[in-house]
Amino acid sequence: TLTGHNSMVISLSFSNDSKLLATGGLDGKAVVWDVEGGKPVQTFNFADKSLAVFSVDISADNTMLATADWGGYVVIWDIKTGKPLREISPHNGSGCYKVRFSPSGVYFISAGLDRKLKMTEIDTGEEIRVFTGHTELVNSINLSPDGSRIITSGWDGTVRIWDFLSGLQLMKIRAHSGGVYNAAYDRSGKLIVFGGDDFLV
Repeated sequence: TLTGHNSMVISLSFSNDSKLLATGGLDGKAVVWDVEGGKPVQTFNFADKSLAVFSVDISADNTMLATADWGGYVVIWDIKTGKPLREISPHNGSGCYKVRFSPSGVYFISAGLDRKLKMTEIDTGEEIRVFTGHTELVNSINLSPDGSRIITSGWDGTVRIWDFLSGLQLMKIRAHSGGVYNAAYDRSGKLIVFGGDDFLV
């Protein structure tokens, strides 16, 4: 059991090497934990404690944490110092629901309450592309093991696979009769799994 939040924990993500775990809560706080020791490595406190941290992700080199919050910001944090490196509002003030680093750590992909899916360059804050397809809120963003494809799921009942470099939609799957909460690749990159509102996987 890990103790560090003061309210409901609503987001979590392991680092690629499974040595770190990031969590985010309704307490306006994110925590990065040492998995083996079960102790906090760093705690990230938001000035506005009412902000829900909807999504967290750790960069591939374990140096940065990305958080997405109700206030509409993606914040990139330095895990060692606990200080924010960048604060970006990719969805024009609309709440930010999901965030994922690119494998290189140069970009992040985010989903907002504006129902848009975007890629943003971290250093400049520049919008690189908008992935057009989902018609409702995007519930999940994950990458294939080799980083070449993005898989997303949404309230529109679809799972979509995108080419990372071009942003083109490669596949659309009408997956469930209701919303699709999550979709992910297996470690081989050959299989995908998704679960939805209709109680099916």
